[in-house]
Amino acid sequence: MITRDNFLSQLFNKNCGNAKLEEIKEKKELEEFTFVYSKSAYSQEMSIKAKNLNFYLAEISVNLIFKNDNVNFQSFEGELANNSNAEEIENLAFNSFVFDRFHKDPNIPNSIASEIKKQWVRNFFLGKRGDKCFIKRSSDGKVIGFLLSNITNENIKIDLLAVDKNHRGRGLGKSLINDFFNFYRNQNKNFMVSTQIDNSRSIRIYESIGFTKLSNQLVWHHTNEN
Repeated sequence: MITRDNFLSQLFNKNCGNAKLEEIKEKKELEEFTFVYSKSAYSQEMSIKAKNLNFYLAEISVNLIFKNDNVNFQSFEGELANNSNAEEIENLAFNSFVFDRFHKDPNIPNSIASEIKKQWVRNFFLGKRGDKCFIKRSSDGKVIGFLLSNITNENIKIDLLAVDKNHRGRGLGKSLINDFFNFYRNQNKNFMVSTQIDNSRSIRIYESIGFTKLSNQLVWHHTNEN
């Protein structure tokens, strides 16, 4: 089964979809879509099927969990974004990502890959995605880091996190994550985050804070030239 992805279809200006690999029986089901993505468990069976359907392995995601059990969090003293910060944060998102599946896919121009991240943030400010946006500022008041959170029935997830490249290595990412923890300290939920397996720096940071690896996930892309 393939479901139209309206968000990506608008950005690509072409028909894009989200597939369930286990439900696709033949290649012709993909013909009406220019771009299709799918996520699967780390299994040989799904890998063989994906490749037989001409899917490209765009990313191996690492899912990490931080269990909210008997942790002595502090009161929240961070800053939450408001609509006046939207443009700064959108631009930061546009310029901050290189390891994600869209930037890694040779069939997707970097300009579109970056625009996806920018629109992802815009949807937060439009009330279409996410729960809160935590921010960090430079000494002159400029937004130089942000963290978007997203709540599900089971978990609270770091949906997107970025720090300005000129301010990395100063602990801002960890500080944003601590703000995230402290804000949701009274929620009876575990914390989750996903990142790319080749983004070793991010994995080291998450593990140093106390996240542990939970599972891997394969992310597949399929492109038709039409």
